Amino acid sequence: MAFLTQEALVQFLALPQGYLEFEPNVGLDPLLLSAPFRQLILPVREQIDQWVRVRPVITSPFQRLCLEDQDQFLKLAWQDGGHGRRLQNMSNLLEQSLCLYELANQGDMDVLALAEALSPIVQAGAVSLHPFEVITETVRPVIACVDDSQTIQQFVKLSLEAEGFEVLQLMDPKQALTVLIEQQPNLILMDIEMPKMDGYELCRMVRQVDLLKEIPVVMLTGREGIIDRMRARLSGCTAYLTKPFNPQELLALVQKLTASGAVVPQV
Repeated sequence: MAFLTQEALVQFLALPQGYLEFEPNVGLDPLLLSAPFRQLILPVREQIDQWVRVRPVITSPFQRLCLEDQDQFLKLAWQDGGHGRRLQNMSNLLEQSLCLYELANQGDMDVLALAEALSPIVQAGAVSLHPFEVITETVRPVIACVDDSQTIQQFVKLSLEAEGFEVLQLMDPKQALTVLIEQQPNLILMDIEMPKMDGYELCRMVRQVDLLKEIPVVMLTGREGIIDRMRARLSGCTAYLTKPFNPQELLALVQKLTASGAVVPQV
């Protein structure tokens, strides 16, 4: 544990710029809280300086190293008088995309010594560096809710965001069309009874816009009559959900329509 703490301290202090925050509820070792900071740094000062010199090339010991040119790697490794043989024996390990810590452990080398030895090889392009883990941005399906009721907006937001959807709240139907064109959501939830413009009219306008005409539209309404359903279908809506509805009903319908992208009327 002491070694890991020291290694973390070295890596932190070797950063060009860092921010350290102590959490009072973590239960830090009294040694960290009582020892003078200078006393903690002095034993590892040389290591910190060495990492500072390596950082412009290898920014983190967690970076993964991949062999790009074996012939060039072996040639450069051979030129290293101190670690040449060990480096040459690592060519197979470099094909496994290991991070610097893993590579040092399996190659039986000090991680800092390995970083210094590999720096010129990385600069020459014989070995490439990659993130420890490729960060992929999760794309959340966007659900637009056009409804002048704050209660419904909050209900929809709570029901869908917990399941990984992003909810776009639109209270004014007259301004909604512009926002819908800009955002192009995956699905539109739309109230029928709204001031200034009802849902039927807004849905017809949505269907006339090329960028929006394929997006599923679900009518949210308290009207259950056959005439209302027919008007909704003629306006171009995809599905019809009668208020009051529970979160499970809403979620199931949204998941079905966003998964299939269907626009066939289901009213």
